[in-house]
Order: sequence, then C-alpha cells, then structure tokens
Amino acid sequence: AYFDCEMKQLIADLPLSSEIRLALTDRQGRLGEILTCVMAYERGDWDQIEGSRFAPHVLRQEYFLSAEWANDVMRTTLAGSGK
Repeated sequence: AYFDCEMKQLIADLPLSSEIRLALTDRQGRLGEILTCVMAYERGDWDQIEGSRFAPHVLRQEYFLSAEWANDVMRTTLAGSGK
C-alpha cells in the first residue's frame, strides 16, 4: 500500500495497459515477472534472483540504467518547472 491505498485504487484512473495493470497489481505476465525480480534485487533477495530466468549481471546492469534514466527524467522535469 502506498499513501494508505491499495495499488488497484492508485492506478484506477491512470491510462495504463492491461499488461501494466496486471504487473502492478498481481505481478502477472512478463512485466510482473520483471517487477518481482527488481523488487527482489532491491531487497537483496539473491536466492529469488538466482531462481529467476534473468541473469544477475544483466539485471544489475539494467537496474542501474533504469535508475539513471529515472534520474534524467526527474532532472528534466524539475528544470522545466523552474525548481
């Protein structure tokens, strides 16, 4: 839960594909599998990562690339808002 709301409530009015909705709410589908693996990486649950079909070195590389992308988006957003 985030902001004391369940994920289904948080995303109810967002224009998301059913694939993304299922990943976020039920961890289903390919995106759900990726999300589960990323969350295991963030928790340091190496056993779950080893049991996944994703190579740990690839997961680590993609995790840092996505974090870099998210930081770039935040910088651009904040720069555009004058903050």
